[in-house]
Amino acid sequence: SVQHRGGGGRQCTAIWTAGTFAYRCKTCQINDSSALCVECFRRGNHEGHDYVLYLSEAGGCCDCGDPVSWKACGCCPLHSAQGAAGAAGADALQEDQVALVRGAAAVVLRR
Repeated sequence: SVQHRGGGGRQCTAIWTAGTFAYRCKTCQINDSSALCVECFRRGNHEGHDYVLYLSEAGGCCDCGDPVSWKACGCCPLHSAQGAAGAAGADALQEDQVALVRGAAAVVLRR
């Protein structure tokens, strides 16, 4: 299952559990563990890219909009710098919420 928390920020907040489908795009990812939730992948433009749909064994989190994990050209319109800047009334995640999501993802990925 995928849980989307918050929203409207520059980075997707989707966290998924084991047994959930996700995508990896070798053309767009910055490291081997970078991944996208199905929704962000489908909204993005990955035509002609080297990507794979996989069944997550340990769970994970979506890296769409995270400049440390994902190239800007591979982000969906909701999480690209341009899309986030143009989203009217969007609530950006607070620093402590981002830290909480990353901490939860780290715990899930260690299992």
